[in-house]
Amino acid sequence: MQLPFTIAVEVPSHASLRHAARSPWVWIAVITVIAGTAVGIAAYLQFRRAEAVGEATLRVTSDPGGALVEIDDRRLGRTPVELRLAAGDHRVTLHLDGYADAISSVSLESGGRADLHADLWLWTPRAQLLRPTFPGATIAGAMFLADGRIALTIALPPDDERQTWLLDDDNGMRRLGPPEARGPLAVAADGGRVAYAARGQDDESGPGGVHPDEVWIAPADGARGTRAYVLTTEIRDERLVDLSWAPDGRHLFLVTRYQLAGGGYRTRLLWLDAATRQVDKIANIPSEIVPGSYGWSPTSEHVALLARSGQTTALCLVRTDGTEIRYLTDLYQDDASPLAFPPVAWSSDGARMLYAAPLQSPANAQGGWLWGAQSAPALFEVRVSRPQEQRVGTVEGQSPTWREDGSIVMLARPKFGRPLTLRSVEMDGSIHDLGELPLKAGPTYAARWDVAHAQAIVAVRSAASTGANRPDYWLVRYRPEADR
Repeated sequence: MQLPFTIAVEVPSHASLRHAARSPWVWIAVITVIAGTAVGIAAYLQFRRAEAVGEATLRVTSDPGGALVEIDDRRLGRTPVELRLAAGDHRVTLHLDGYADAISSVSLESGGRADLHADLWLWTPRAQLLRPTFPGATIAGAMFLADGRIALTIALPPDDERQTWLLDDDNGMRRLGPPEARGPLAVAADGGRVAYAARGQDDESGPGGVHPDEVWIAPADGARGTRAYVLTTEIRDERLVDLSWAPDGRHLFLVTRYQLAGGGYRTRLLWLDAATRQVDKIANIPSEIVPGSYGWSPTSEHVALLARSGQTTALCLVRTDGTEIRYLTDLYQDDASPLAFPPVAWSSDGARMLYAAPLQSPANAQGGWLWGAQSAPALFEVRVSRPQEQRVGTVEGQSPTWREDGSIVMLARPKFGRPLTLRSVEMDGSIHDLGELPLKAGPTYAARWDVAHAQAIVAVRSAASTGANRPDYWLVRYRPEADR
């Protein structure tokens, strides 16, 4: 086909080139071409690097949904969302109005797929003061059952009679166990059984005797149950002082106290199989166990507890097969009635334990309340496979726990006189505050956590209290009323 015009191509003369070189538009065009080429090369290299690293899929969900997803400081949608990301490590932060930020780290493999779920907690939780069942009675202990309900141990004067009551979701109270129980009690995690210490039928001290020497296991409906164990007579004046169900629901951890012939006391730790009635001896120790102060590993192989000797309350780790007792650290000084919530948290596999404790230094050894205004506790990690603990950064706080997404939260008081704060801690020691607790707390406080139901029981003692005074117990809930 013949075009209706003629194209002529001529080689430019030297004069034309010199004239073009003096034109700024030509240089702008040249620079634009070079810059565009550089951008194209950079994009190509980045593509090749991404191709070499590979991509992975991350699905992010939350409860409640609709949270803004921020990954490596980039906003990438709202939950639930599925994202394609470069393989490697990423920092994920979820934001939702009225809730504390949820911060996680994920590591993605090329071609892999991962799911990240965040259970968002309220920035300002609901707080409820727990009260005893009767005026004049006091709360001697509190624990969560597996379904999130609360079992309260109530002490009645004048002889410190103990009763166990169940606090239902509607705040109704129902008594658990037989009415004739007078000594220490323990409720199984499923709420179906109550173990209690009782005085044997051959005790000549009569009703109200002070030497319980039998362990009974009863259904929660109030029947007396059956006798599971009787202390032997080989040890003079031995009596049961406390007991606790292990998480496996099969074993009971028993604590007895007896007097030595030459003066002084010893504590025996026993391991009772509730099905076979077999008892194994764990250890004899020269200190007193703080009743109710048990932090169980999920596997029931270890229990952390508080032991009191003289004026010092220490944190110990006990292996229930009797092969090891580890003296971890001192916690309190000069507190005759330390809070019975041990400051520990276990990993889901039972291999690691976190605990909060004051740094062991000459300045902290001068006395006083170690968890009060004078010394904030630091966070440590210990593995059951090795004896050395490792400090987690420089964070300070109390009552740590592991959340289901692997993050660590704990209570802290940024400034004395200010409300308690929920604080998120990463294993590198970096911290993020997640809101304040709407309750009045003195210098001494501790918490027992129920992470599965986003709640805690916080025991607090005011600055005017002495060690012999009972603390206040608060139920703190981090989920809205409608989500419980």
